[in-house]
Amino acid sequence: MKIVFHLGYPRTGSTFLQTHIFPKHKEINFLGPKNYLNWHDVKINQTTLDKFRDFYLLNKQNDFKNDIIKLFDKEKINIISSERYLTYEKGRTNR
Repeated sequence: MKIVFHLGYPRTGSTFLQTHIFPKHKEINFLGPKNYLNWHDVKINQTTLDKFRDFYLLNKQNDFKNDIIKLFDKEKINIISSERYLTYEKGRTNR
């Protein structure tokens, strides 16, 4: 299973990718936390993504449920795309 975290810096074309490439490409399972074409099809919201980050990347224990794994596709490239982690405000609040 391939998982890609796209951490686009604001104003560098991330919205273009999130709108025109990730949700339309047949070999990509676009998980979110945004879907400009269909907001009802956001599979992972920002709160869940934060828990995912804390659990898997920062080794923090939380109430994160492993059922999120069912959202991933074993045959496609799973892409999670967010600018939130590279913004000044996010870095300032994590201190």
